[in-house]
Amino acid sequence: MSSMSKSKSLMSSRVNCIALVAGVLLLGCGSSSGGGNAAPFVGMWTYSSGTLTPMSCSILGMTIPAQDLTGNTVTISMGADSSHLQFSAGTACTINFSVSGMVATAASGQPCTFTVQGVAAQINVTSWTMTITGDTISTSFSGSAPIGGASCSASGSGTLQRNASDASAG
Repeated sequence: MSSMSKSKSLMSSRVNCIALVAGVLLLGCGSSSGGGNAAPFVGMWTYSSGTLTPMSCSILGMTIPAQDLTGNTVTISMGADSSHLQFSAGTACTINFSVSGMVATAASGQPCTFTVQGVAAQINVTSWTMTITGDTISTSFSGSAPIGGASCSASGSGTLQRNASDASAG
C-alpha cells in the first residue's frame, strides 16, 4: 500500500471516528419523552375548588373541621432543573415536586404548615400529585398531622386554575 493510500485510509478512519463520537454526543443531548417539563406548571394559581379533610384530628380538644381550599392562591416556580418545581402556599408551605410528563409528584415526608382555628398545624406529606391539562391542575394529597393527635391524618383534592395574569405563561 502506498503512503498516499495509507494517509487516505487513516484520514477516513479518523473522520469515521469523529462522526461516531459526534453522533453519540448529539444523541445524549436529545430530549427524552419520559423526562420532566416543569414549565407548564410555573405561575400563580388559585383553587377553584378543593378540600383538605382531617381524620381523627383535634386541637385543644376541638375536632378539626374540613378546610375549604377554594380561593386560596399558590405559586408554582421552577425547581433545580426542568424536571423539578416548587409549590408554595404562604410562607410556611413549600413542597418540592419531580415532574414526569404532565404529572408532578412530591416526595413523602415534606412538611407543610398552615393555620387552623388560629393554631399553626403541620402536615407531613405522605403523597401528593398534580396533573396539568392546559390552564387547570388537578391535585390529590394525603399526609399525617402530629399536632392533631397520634392517629391524625388528612387527605384532600382540588382543582387549581391559572390566574388570568399568568394565562400566557403555560
